[in-house]
Amino acid sequence: ARVMKARFPITRWLPKYFKDRAWRKMLPGDLLAGITIGIMHIPQGLAYALLANIPPVHGLYAAILPPLVYIFLGTSRHISIGTFAVVSLMVGEVVLDAVAGCQSSSSSSSSSLPSLNTTTP
Repeated sequence: ARVMKARFPITRWLPKYFKDRAWRKMLPGDLLAGITIGIMHIPQGLAYALLANIPPVHGLYAAILPPLVYIFLGTSRHISIGTFAVVSLMVGEVVLDAVAGCQSSSSSSSSSLPSLNTTTP
């Protein structure tokens, strides 16, 4: 039990959340925070996926999964988890280099790189 409380902070704060009906006071603020994260991170994740030259659905994964993991492993109440522009630009360069390497090895004449930002399957 001590190991669980040390590794997963949610085991410390979740029981306190529902104790003495404190959740009634905290729930509106927590819902507003969740809505704010959704409004901010989802379009931001889509845009950063386009910056990284990958399909936008990967930006949705980057916008949704980190906050969900942070619920269980995070220790700060005042932090915003997600993607940011510098990493997106760096990943975009690596993706373009990888595509260029694959295309040059598969065909001898490659005039231009296709865009990876496709929305059709």
